[in-house]
Amino acid sequence: MEGTVRIELSAGVATMERLSFPPVGEVDGVVRDAEGKPVAGAQLLLRAATPVRPGPGGRVARNPIKDVRALADRHGRYRIRGMPTGDWVMVQQQDVPARAAASSVFTVEAGQKISVDVEVVR
Repeated sequence: MEGTVRIELSAGVATMERLSFPPVGEVDGVVRDAEGKPVAGAQLLLRAATPVRPGPGGRVARNPIKDVRALADRHGRYRIRGMPTGDWVMVQQQDVPARAAASSVFTVEAGQKISVDVEVVR
């Protein structure tokens, strides 16, 4: 996605600059317990599936993408808009005292919406 912004300089001269925004997608789903009932208020933590990546000169660097958190509504539904593209894993999800292990890796692509449902383990 690109945009244009007007920048006014102190001398009163204006220039146009092109801005680039990182590509994003959308993730949604429902959190359910083992009986299939929605879990209201479940806390979701999504982490980049690749915590390190090759850096300059072949050195290993931390992936700059930050964790993403979401909270399920009273029907167990959650939605994350503006999700950075790439491979993700849901590493923690809790509804005290429920806890779930890491999910499988899923991929968020630019402009796409994917659904990732979660089942809690008590």
